[in-house]
Amino acid sequence: MHYRHLANKLDSEVHSQAVDSLLNYETVKYFNNEEYEVDRYAKTLSKWEQVSVKSTFTMSLLNFGQATIIALRVTGIMIFAAQGVVAGEMTIGDLVLVNALMLQLFVPMNMLGIVYRQITYSLADMDLLAKLLEKLPEVQDQANASVLKITDGAICFDNVSFSYTPDRNILDQVSLEIKPG
Repeated sequence: MHYRHLANKLDSEVHSQAVDSLLNYETVKYFNNEEYEVDRYAKTLSKWEQVSVKSTFTMSLLNFGQATIIALRVTGIMIFAAQGVVAGEMTIGDLVLVNALMLQLFVPMNMLGIVYRQITYSLADMDLLAKLLEKLPEVQDQANASVLKITDGAICFDNVSFSYTPDRNILDQVSLEIKPG
């Protein structure tokens, strides 16, 4: 689950970087940031690939372990049944019956491993959606807030700073006043 959650987080990051770069391609070209955007995207995509491989490997290892345990158990039961036939306690028909019953029992159990993996992946995917639905908006009106009344329409930015990432400021303490009209 840990790897799947991390893969989902990186997948969202990869998609948001791609969309951001494509929507703002003129700005990227204007500031000659194509190489920076490609490197940033490649690094995130590489992390996603590594985590996805780990996620798939761990689930495959789980399924392999389950299949091995089932195969060993069926083999053991068939050995006991064959010994019963050799000892004269069972007939060949009984051996075939035991084999058919084991297949009817363990084949669906083996499929449960595959179903478990799909359910686990789905729950991890739905977890992001559930967390998003639980998230409260950062900006909320106060309980006693009055209705906004615009009288003159002036706009004032006072020491506004903004950055997509902490190491690259887009705006740094910009102040601006726009008069009405």
